[in-house]
Amino acid sequence: SVMATRGCGFKCNFCLSAKGGLNDGKFRPRGIKNIIEEINEYKKNGVNAIQFWDDTFTMQKNRTIALCNELKKLNIKFVCNTRVDKVDEEIMTALREAGCQSIFFGIEAANDISLNSFVDKGINVDQIKNAIGLCKRYNINSTMSFILGNVNDKIGDINQMTELAITCNPNYVLFNIYT
Repeated sequence: SVMATRGCGFKCNFCLSAKGGLNDGKFRPRGIKNIIEEINEYKKNGVNAIQFWDDTFTMQKNRTIALCNELKKLNIKFVCNTRVDKVDEEIMTALREAGCQSIFFGIEAANDISLNSFVDKGINVDQIKNAIGLCKRYNINSTMSFILGNVNDKIGDINQMTELAITCNPNYVLFNIYT
């Protein structure tokens, strides 16, 4: 695993990396040169695939594209985590060309009220559908991760999660119990 950044700057109320959590969610990127040097050390030892463990790998669009341009030169495969509101055609092109094989999206809930009132995610269902659609278009695997058992969840909310997962048809789906 490689961490190109720390923190995220969003305010999802369940997350330790968010504002109000560890380091108050402050987003702190590493230098691209430093990241590439680290990956080159792994490559010297036979590593040809990595996982970027950043909370939001694509947080800064221009930086992400610059990093992808450097990753392309390494001919390495990777997976990453990000938010559905932090991907677009340009980012997906850069990720695909750089060797991205899969993206993990924290979806958490399946309706706009839950997303913004209960988990304070700041995304909407249309963005979720768009992000998973982009992954399909760019031949990048996708994972949708949901949180079950939020204090405000009703059985209908949980059913909507299943329905959204079926509608989007990602490669993988995770249903996590809120503890």
